[in-house]
Amino acid sequence: MDDKVSKPTPLRAAIAFVLVSLLPGLLYHYVQDVFRPGLAGGGQETATITYLAGVAPNFLGAVSLTGGINIVAREMVKSVPQGKVDLGAAALALLGLWAWEGLQLFMPYGAFDWHDLAWTVPGVLIGYFAASRILGRRTRS
Repeated sequence: MDDKVSKPTPLRAAIAFVLVSLLPGLLYHYVQDVFRPGLAGGGQETATITYLAGVAPNFLGAVSLTGGINIVAREMVKSVPQGKVDLGAAALALLGLWAWEGLQLFMPYGAFDWHDLAWTVPGVLIGYFAASRILGRRTRS
């Protein structure tokens, strides 16, 4: 029995893109550009809301990037079993986002934060599991 990568239908790929890549990406921009700046000086925020607003872009960006890479990788790498493609996409997203956070140590206006690194992990895991589930399982022939 051969393990083959199941090619998702165009509808499944579109649903996966919208749910796992596009929506978290749009939420990322909303939190980063609208919600967080609106908290500054408002006086009504709590420490928890401020903290979550601070790490939310990393979490949402990780979900979005992992889902997007997974969708593209499934189409590009058809000779590799689906599980390996999915794990590779998650690893690429995680390492890339961690590298970006690390580079901020050397940027003039960078803001390195260990909490950002930590919140990237659950974002990658959610992107990994959601995209893998929506896109489908490997088939045997």
